[in-house]
Amino acid sequence: MADPDVQEVKAALRMADREWANNGLLGTDKGSQDGGTLEALMYLDAYRGEHPPVLDRAVETVDQMVGNLIFSLVNTQQSQISARDPEPVLRPSGGTAAKEDAWRRAWLNQKVTQAMLREGKYKRQNDRALLSALLLPFGVVRHGYTPDVDEYEQDGVIHARFKNETPTVPWVRFMRPWQVRIDPLVDNFDPDGEVRWCAFHNLYTRSQIRNNPALIMRDDWEPTQWEDLRPMHERKKPKISHAGNLVAGASKTADTGLALYEEWVVYDADTRMFFGVSPGSDKLVRPAQEWPIDTGQLPYSILTMNEQLDSPFGIPFPRMIWSEQQMYNKIWTILNALVERTRTILGVNGAAFDQHPEQLDNLLNGESLVEFIVSSGDPREVMGAFNMGQIDGQLIGLLFQLKEQIREVLGVSSFDRGQRANVETAAEANQIGAGSAANRARVQSRFEAFLVDEIRYTHRAMLQTEDPRRFIIPIIGEENSTFLTQGDVAAGFVEAGLGDLQGEFDYGVKMNSTLPHDPAAEFNALHLAVQASASATDPLIRPVPIRKRLFTLAGQDAEQMVVGEDVAQQMGQNNPEAAAPNANSQPSPVEGVPNAPNIPGAGS
Repeated sequence: MADPDVQEVKAALRMADREWANNGLLGTDKGSQDGGTLEALMYLDAYRGEHPPVLDRAVETVDQMVGNLIFSLVNTQQSQISARDPEPVLRPSGGTAAKEDAWRRAWLNQKVTQAMLREGKYKRQNDRALLSALLLPFGVVRHGYTPDVDEYEQDGVIHARFKNETPTVPWVRFMRPWQVRIDPLVDNFDPDGEVRWCAFHNLYTRSQIRNNPALIMRDDWEPTQWEDLRPMHERKKPKISHAGNLVAGASKTADTGLALYEEWVVYDADTRMFFGVSPGSDKLVRPAQEWPIDTGQLPYSILTMNEQLDSPFGIPFPRMIWSEQQMYNKIWTILNALVERTRTILGVNGAAFDQHPEQLDNLLNGESLVEFIVSSGDPREVMGAFNMGQIDGQLIGLLFQLKEQIREVLGVSSFDRGQRANVETAAEANQIGAGSAANRARVQSRFEAFLVDEIRYTHRAMLQTEDPRRFIIPIIGEENSTFLTQGDVAAGFVEAGLGDLQGEFDYGVKMNSTLPHDPAAEFNALHLAVQASASATDPLIRPVPIRKRLFTLAGQDAEQMVVGEDVAQQMGQNNPEAAAPNANSQPSPVEGVPNAPNIPGAGS
């Protein structure tokens, strides 16, 4: 296949740069009239507490006050949405019609995928993508497969570009929105949709390029970015390079800047090829190759919280509350200025202190909160006592109203933020909790859809690897014995190769698997479910695992307190009277366990 036209590819990247700039992710050209305003940095600065000043001409700079609601509300959302590693769910495509062997393969793949997500530290990358999606138009992670893309051998040593990349195992890496370009001539950025290409940004030093056989050190390849080596107090505000990257404003001299070479790794969905181009060269800097792994989509997963109908870019949460946040800061600034200037002025007769001048000196102390004006006659003829700079109570009320309006937009109520709600019964508290849960259900569902796409790509990439390795899947307790043979249970683990994992599967994420874990709530829910099943005399209920789970949630050592099923059966055979239920006793919440005691305090 012929190499791509470099000039055409660079023209497509410049078109994407324009759309990225229009949506505030990049600065505009130097000749523009808006001065290159960068909306993304403005929101990031606001998250850090660096808000733009308000009332510049009305108050002094020292009076500028900031009430940073964006930081607390965004952190609240992030902690509510992603608190644990996601639990993948894989099911055979046939569903209930699938055979037992298909369900066994699905269970094995689910265990392998869960181990890959944990060992690859996917949650760390996903949390950064979530924070990006909350503050910026979207969050994105890049998928990769180390050996064929970024791994190279030199003198028999394998060099990994990123520490979280394990050879022969798919990986993901969070990419900042300005480090990614996606075909903008689409209705949305779904990687398995109509997007035709995507590109990821890399930076190298000259020595790194020479030591990497995957790159070509072109004679015309010029550095286009410099890392500022000056002390921090001498640096200026970060600027935007020609390629649209955040860089410091360093000069191009050897003593103050480190020359860096840029590369855009472009993935073409039409030709299934990937290659590298650079703004500093007119030739390919990475030769065109076929995709190392073809999963049916471009190698990224994207998270967009607030989609738009007329643009593939989402609406950042800060943009929707920016005017309210500015008004909130303005009121805080006014209150601060009034507090600094609020004083009481009194008029006194100086002649009355002729006998005690030291008392007059005490009154005229400059550190006093009250200001005195001394007269030679009746002070009422000069000035009466009055206050200057009174604080209007309506300003205080407007502050709270703005705060509630911001919370409504973001779906974070005061009840969610741990504040005391004015409730009298548990039913009222549950209603408030249910309403707040409905507000964040949309955000949670989008995050779970993002995780499903990520899991689908990772698992399909793993099945296409050429490494003939075998996986050791430990068996914890007695779970999923339906999918295990007697030999598996005896060995305590399952050994599986890639051939044992092949198949077609449906992908999902366990509902609420990423939310904060609440053992008490899970204990009550499991206990109620057991009682409902026991009332129906369900023969499919396995009592021993349920008992162990209940004791574990109660904070006890379940292995010491609950015997195994074989021991329970033997005890029942040796003691028939204990096995027979007492007519006067309460029914056991779990059928099949003789005289199983009710667990107090649960579900009541």
